[in-house]
Amino acid sequence: MCGPTSDPLVLRRAFQSVVKKLPGEEAFDLHKPHEESLIYEAIIETLRDCARHPRPVARLMLVVSDGLPGGELNPAQAASTAQQMGIPIYPLLVGHQARIAQFNMRMEAPPRPGETPKDAAAHARYAQTVFEHEEAQAGLFVGLGVATGGRAFDPPELNPSAARDVIGFLAGEVRTEYIIGFSPEPGATPSPHKIEIRLLGAIVAPK
Repeated sequence: MCGPTSDPLVLRRAFQSVVKKLPGEEAFDLHKPHEESLIYEAIIETLRDCARHPRPVARLMLVVSDGLPGGELNPAQAASTAQQMGIPIYPLLVGHQARIAQFNMRMEAPPRPGETPKDAAAHARYAQTVFEHEEAQAGLFVGLGVATGGRAFDPPELNPSAARDVIGFLAGEVRTEYIIGFSPEPGATPSPHKIEIRLLGAIVAPK
């Protein structure tokens, strides 16, 4: 719905354009993307922006997309960059369930008027190929969650209620996050550290 941008107003308009209304809520027009979905390029550039942030803060990244990139297909580089910076990615897949429903309807639909069985079979094979290709791309997108320590969301539809649930979940993640690191000696050469974390606590049974 928009190209890579750091403008919050542009992002807000783009987000609202894919949100379906609930009864009594404002409606937004749904339309086809008019820009290439530079998913992984945008993720990498946003991560680099985070690296230039002047203050150390706990971060996570929510990426809202249909999972169908229009540019380079390079999820591994995006995942690697996020891992290096310790920023988990939470992919929010939009339109996926609608694509599945549309494909199933296409497969169950009767032949078109005047369509020969051979042509119908060819059209079905083509639709199957396109669907499997898009499913593979969507799988790579949601895989960013597992690869970086986040998780993926695939709601039946993106409406205000679903959006609130996602934001509420992310807020809970931030509230329960612990960050462990090292304070290096001045002038020390950066180097990796191997650590072992043991969590000790008691289990309290509910009354």
